[in-house]
Amino acid sequence: MFLEHGWSNNDQVVTKRQSDGGNPMTVTYKYTVALDLGKKQHVASIFDTESSEQQQSVKVPVNQAGFSRLERLLQTYSPDSSAFLVGCESTGHVGETLLRRLQADGYTVVRMNPAQVVQFRRGLGRRAKTDKLDAEAMALQLSVTDFVPEQLASETARTLQRMTRLRLDFVEEQGRWVNRVRALVNQIYPEIEALLGDITTSTALAVLTSYPSRLSLAGAPLSELTKIVEKASRKNKGSVYARSLQKAAKQSVGLDDPWLTTELELVLRQLLTVRDNVKSLEREIAMLTEQLLQELSEDLGVEEPLTLDSFPIGTHLSIGTLLAEIGSVERFPTIKHLLSYFGWCPNTKESGSSKSPNPKMSHQGNRFVRRILWMLSVAAVRWVPEYVDYYQRRLDAGKNKMKTIVAVGRKLLSAIFAILRDGQPYDPDRYLQQQMKASNT
Repeated sequence: MFLEHGWSNNDQVVTKRQSDGGNPMTVTYKYTVALDLGKKQHVASIFDTESSEQQQSVKVPVNQAGFSRLERLLQTYSPDSSAFLVGCESTGHVGETLLRRLQADGYTVVRMNPAQVVQFRRGLGRRAKTDKLDAEAMALQLSVTDFVPEQLASETARTLQRMTRLRLDFVEEQGRWVNRVRALVNQIYPEIEALLGDITTSTALAVLTSYPSRLSLAGAPLSELTKIVEKASRKNKGSVYARSLQKAAKQSVGLDDPWLTTELELVLRQLLTVRDNVKSLEREIAMLTEQLLQELSEDLGVEEPLTLDSFPIGTHLSIGTLLAEIGSVERFPTIKHLLSYFGWCPNTKESGSSKSPNPKMSHQGNRFVRRILWMLSVAAVRWVPEYVDYYQRRLDAGKNKMKTIVAVGRKLLSAIFAILRDGQPYDPDRYLQQQMKASNT
């Protein structure tokens, strides 16, 4: 679905040209409503596109009375919600309660790029800055600038997005606690750090939790230590490994300060809690991803429902993150729009005849997708035959490795975009045919 704003013939009424199945339609917005969002109070400014005049700006407290008052005010201008285009800066959770309520009432909502809002306001030549002036500037910007109205994602997609983002927060927190554990181990019994290896393994955590000091590990009965090691490692490690741990503890130069032991116990407890939260979220994400793929398949009306196997590569976590952040694929007319949305494109800079020969990647895209897409690209050039071949051919031609990974990410995202748009699973043979056709042109 392609959405485009522009002036009507009389240069007064904002219009939206919408392509639906190849049949263009025109929707007219008589009013634009800009919301300057705040935690306790919003400011709404109403602009009449027919007279090209600001109508009024009102304060909207974040409560039932404030929201109801705004709704009644809008109805005095027009009882038809389709006559309004409502816009605000994309500011995360702030204002979400009001925006959801307006969308449920049928109002069209757009999220505006904060950087573009600032540039537009500066272009007006205004030195003063208040919430009222900001809202008025945004209302005017809505009336003269191209915007794509937000399409409300399904409840499953919204939940999946929150769960994948929450998991990332927990993973980052887990990394901080792991570093804290390593620092304490290095002080308490530095010699066993190399023997434990990855601190997050079940074996390492079981040993450290049971024996949080050098003296407790050194004086533990070998049979007891062996039993703990065998249970945690599922008998991959046994008495030999337990004996090496105890020997290192007895000969350790570590510190025996009681407060270090107490701190390690508390930090390990927190690490285990976060680790359990991550595992719980990953199970939830797997179920939500399957559910969302089923919903997408039903919407597309395909005979064979989409599954993880429908994609070139990916897990529930990676594919689920991409699906949640993409939302409705209809928001993006072409793959270029999707690449730009995620910032998986060069940040081109040109001026006259001057042009950067090697532009850097844009850093303005969705950080959640950029991370996942990079990991998928690295995995694809190792495990997916056609991408392995593509990667090697570029390297043989003298191309840079990092730029080749970026190119692979673009191809992966193109394939995922086509799968979600058409409902057809990824076909390696079709992919190779397209590559041959592209190389011959």
